[in-house]
Amino acid sequence: MAKVMRHLTGFSAAYLLLTAFPLAAETLIVTLFSGDVPPYIMKVNGKRQGITIDLFTLLAKYTPHEYVLREAPVVRAMHEFDLGRIDIEPGVTPAWRKHRPVPGIYSIVYEEATDVIVFKEKNRFELNDVSDLYGKTIGVVRGYSYPGYDQAFASGKIKKVENSIEEHLLKQLALDRIEQIFLGYRTVLYFKKQGGLFQNLAIGDVVGRNSISLRLHPSKAHLLPGINAALKKMLDSGEIQAIFDKYQ
Repeated sequence: MAKVMRHLTGFSAAYLLLTAFPLAAETLIVTLFSGDVPPYIMKVNGKRQGITIDLFTLLAKYTPHEYVLREAPVVRAMHEFDLGRIDIEPGVTPAWRKHRPVPGIYSIVYEEATDVIVFKEKNRFELNDVSDLYGKTIGVVRGYSYPGYDQAFASGKIKKVENSIEEHLLKQLALDRIEQIFLGYRTVLYFKKQGGLFQNLAIGDVVGRNSISLRLHPSKAHLLPGINAALKKMLDSGEIQAIFDKYQ
């Protein structure tokens, strides 16, 4: 009995030692690129809202950390991440950042994002192969990559016109300044729902698919298991899907 009691006492001491020092909460800086990227980031009545804001509000419920959302232009945000002044970049796939000085480390995938070709109905056609776009002009968001088409863009077989703002690109399309664009499916749905110029735009074939994760600075690698566990709970519970559904 004494031997058992000694074992239990040792176990209790170890348990108390572990529970007395929980994993420390940290304040993490999360980058939001300046400007609106609906439905992920937008300003409505002066207040920031969207998928990304809701995602981190939810993540804060499942982890002990505080997430401070900080806006910055894309180039500055990339530089700040490399310097370790930004801890998390949301909405990224590793291929987009593999050439950065600090590629970062990645969470589990929380979204499968789809890019589509968009037209006015009168200009719509079926896209079966890259060559179907030879000699045409495509509007894209500046800095976005489409691996299946990048070689044709670089060679000039397809002309690329860039705009830094999704809404402006859609306006160019709606006003017949360009005949087709590449854009994220969720973004197109969001703007079509607003009506007006965008209501009758036609969504065509898929031009890219990306597995989306959170990109963490390597200095925060110790936090990745806890963040991954939280994301998995949010996925399994359907809470992340509910956020997506809210904005489409």
